[in-house]
Amino acid sequence: TVDTIAPSVPYQTYPAYSASVTGTPKFKWYKPYSSKYYQFEYNTVADPDTYVERSEVTNKNYYKPDLMDPNETYYWYVRASDKAGNWSDWSSAYTVTILPPTPSQVSLVSPANKTVTDEDTFDVSWTEADYGYTYEIQIDDSSRFRSLDYTYTSDVETLSDTIGPLAPGKWYWRVRAVNVDGVAGKWSSSRYFTVYAKFDTQFETDGDLEG
Repeated sequence: TVDTIAPSVPYQTYPAYSASVTGTPKFKWYKPYSSKYYQFEYNTVADPDTYVERSEVTNKNYYKPDLMDPNETYYWYVRASDKAGNWSDWSSAYTVTILPPTPSQVSLVSPANKTVTDEDTFDVSWTEADYGYTYEIQIDDSSRFRSLDYTYTSDVETLSDTIGPLAPGKWYWRVRAVNVDGVAGKWSSSRYFTVYAKFDTQFETDGDLEG
């Protein structure tokens, strides 16, 4: 006996049809009778023959893709296979709109804590935050950041920025991510660095070098 009958098309259960969800969801579907394996995909157009992301074959009835762009509406599909390798058609298109969540907290990368330098302008960097669009940098002479001395906003989706010129002194700094809708995440933990004034290496003399 040769099995050539494909399972029924899976029925999507989450997110609901035409739903709006915050952040990338875990997509779920109902397991049809006789189905064993599944494949998920999503696209920016209503065409299952092309895709932005398509999963590997899985025996689970859920899948969480990579981060999906916010403020976008996507079409998503599922299909099922039995043990004999008979694949169903792709399901009908469900649409989902991704809303940007509050970004995750960043960690500082450089300069290292307690850095000492005589440069008054240099780069600072940090780790990427999920759904971070721009990043805010605060610099203050107090670890409480109650009276800010310097503030910066990074370029879009960059993980470093040039700060300065800074006055000589001990400076605390921290960074947070802001999503595309202007919602900010938590501040990173703070670090500090010390800026010393450069020595002037140009000496003038009137010809009397004694002393």
